[in-house]
Formats: sequence, C-alpha cells, structure tokens
Amino acid sequence: DSEEFSALTTQVFLAAEERVQAHRPRRRPWTVVLDIDETLLDNTPYFLEMAAYGRPFDWPSWDAWCARQTAEPVPGAVAFIEAVREAGGRVAFVSNRHERTREVTVANLAAHGMWQDGDRMCLLTDDETYTKRERRRQIRDGDGPCGWQDEPVEVVLYAGDTMAALLGEW
Repeated sequence: DSEEFSALTTQVFLAAEERVQAHRPRRRPWTVVLDIDETLLDNTPYFLEMAAYGRPFDWPSWDAWCARQTAEPVPGAVAFIEAVREAGGRVAFVSNRHERTREVTVANLAAHGMWQDGDRMCLLTDDETYTKRERRRQIRDGDGPCGWQDEPVEVVLYAGDTMAALLGEW
C-alpha cells in the first residue's frame, strides 16, 4: 500500500521501457517475456487472507484466488505493456500459474488492458519437463505451444522470475 512501493515499481517499469526503446530490433519480430504474479499482478490480498487464517499456500486456494479475477496491476505494469505494443513489440507471459487457470488469468489481465489477442500465455502443466526454461525457448524459437508458430522472435527483455538466468541456470 505504500507510496514508495508504487514509486519503485513504476520506476522499474520506466527503466524497462527505456531498455526496450534502446534495444528493440528494427526488422525482426521482437517480444518481451513477462512473469505474471508479483510482476504484473499484485496478489497481496491472497497472501494476507492465507496469513489471517494461518494457512500455507496450496493449489486449491490459489486456483480459487485466480478464479476471482480480482488481482490488481502492479503500478507501472499497464503503461509498460502499452509502451511495448506502441513500439511494435509482442507480449509473452510465462507463469507458473497452472494451465487450468488460463481462462480466468487471461480475463484478469484483459480487464486491466494487459492482454490482447495474439499474445502468448505459457502456463504450468502437469508435465514436469515443461519448465519455464522450455517455455521461454519455445517463444524464442517459434515452436511449441508458446511460440509464434515458425516465427522466431528476438526477446528484448525478460521481467520477473529471472534469477535462475542470472545464476546461469536458464
């Protein structure tokens, strides 16, 4: 709720927008790859509810939270996605939300102007080999359910859940 949080997240998205503007390709299709939870959508109310009842995270309660479609955007997220689209970029979402929440996740993002037809939504499945790493590769290479079919793209920016990349585990 703090003004500092809003100022910091907005500042981060403005820096990301500057990076996109400076590094976007001129001739080849390009995209940004974004995590959803705590990157674009604020799920603080879910975690506060769980804490109030002394309950740990579990998939049934998480899926119920997703179904409510009440997560609000992280400050700066909507403007960032709008800037990417205005600059000619595509948007791909890679999340560990489960595939069973696809429809409600798209609806929650769309309600805030963060989803458009043609975007890619790459969610967790029960296949343990379908990692975020594999989903990101599909986006880059243009294959599999996450890629724009037979159209490799340049990824200009990854945001959220990228610590593994920084540690060389991507």
